[in-house]
Amino acid sequence: MKKSKLSRSMRKNLVLFAIFAAMRVFFWAVTPKHSFLSTYNVFSMVRQSVPAMVLACAMCFVIASGSIDLSISGTMAICAMFFGYLCLWGVNVWL
Repeated sequence: MKKSKLSRSMRKNLVLFAIFAAMRVFFWAVTPKHSFLSTYNVFSMVRQSVPAMVLACAMCFVIASGSIDLSISGTMAICAMFFGYLCLWGVNVWL
C-alpha cells in the first residue's frame, strides 16, 4: 500500500482552502451582476477586517511571549463604547 505524501494537517488545510474557494465562487455566482468580487466590495471587506487583524497581530506577540491574556474582546468593547460616547458628546476624536 502506497503511503500518501501529504501530511494530515496539509490535507486538512487543502480541504479548508477548497471549501473557501467554493464559497467564493458560489457567492460570486448568486450576487446580482456578479458584484461579490467587485473592487468596491473587496476593499470594503478588507476595511472591515483591519481592526481584527491588528488585534490578532498584537495578540500573537502576547501569546508567544507566554503572557497569555485573552481579555482583548472586553478591552475592545470598552474602547468602542467610549469612542461612541466621545462622538455623541461632540469631541473631535481625530486629535
